[in-house]
Amino acid sequence: MEPKENEIILAAIAGNQTAYREIYQIYEKAVRGRVSGYFKWKADVDDVVMESFQKAFAALKSFDTSREFRPWLLTIATRTALDHLSSIKREDQKKE
Repeated sequence: MEPKENEIILAAIAGNQTAYREIYQIYEKAVRGRVSGYFKWKADVDDVVMESFQKAFAALKSFDTSREFRPWLLTIATRTALDHLSSIKREDQKKE
């Protein structure tokens, strides 16, 4: 992790709201790229991107700062995308 990125992560952990915004700006494209292949509709991608960041920010205090942030965040995004797919499939089954 770049020293500047590490500083931003630590600032977010300390509760700095600007740092949260910076994290989103740095990693939004990577998260969007990770989840976009799972969905046909942009609205689903947008939902999963937002939910992924919400989950990551809620769990940020438990993040091990000696590790890389990007893989941790992308794992959250992948799991969120798979959960969202499962809920879509359940909704489709109810309609049948």
